[in-house]
Amino acid sequence: MDKRSTLNKVHLKIGDTPFRLARKAVKGDYYFSYDTSEGKIALFTVLKNTNQDGEGFDEEHKQLNSYELQGQILYYKEEQVKGLIKGVARTYVGQGQFLELNFEYPQTDLEAKAYIHGVLKNIKIFRYL
Repeated sequence: MDKRSTLNKVHLKIGDTPFRLARKAVKGDYYFSYDTSEGKIALFTVLKNTNQDGEGFDEEHKQLNSYELQGQILYYKEEQVKGLIKGVARTYVGQGQFLELNFEYPQTDLEAKAYIHGVLKNIKIFRYL
């Protein structure tokens, strides 16, 4: 199979969450968010290029926390910044590209954390000819 002739399709499992897609991306390629009494919860995606192949990408990120679903590994890290948890997750999609998901939620909002990690755990990338 010619690697240049495949098309990747990303599925984020947000149907059972309060996330709503912004009509126009505030940040990134696709921007999802919702508001709670504790603050704004946001998640956005960016497709980026890399010079690495899948093995090199995995080697560089293997020290991070990760989720794996059907062979697709998503690496992530989080940090606390002024009462917010800010995080970034990355997964190699092939053809010298990776998907980056940036997210933030109030540190005290455990429900938001569960929604964010539910999306991260269930990301699916389909490859078509």
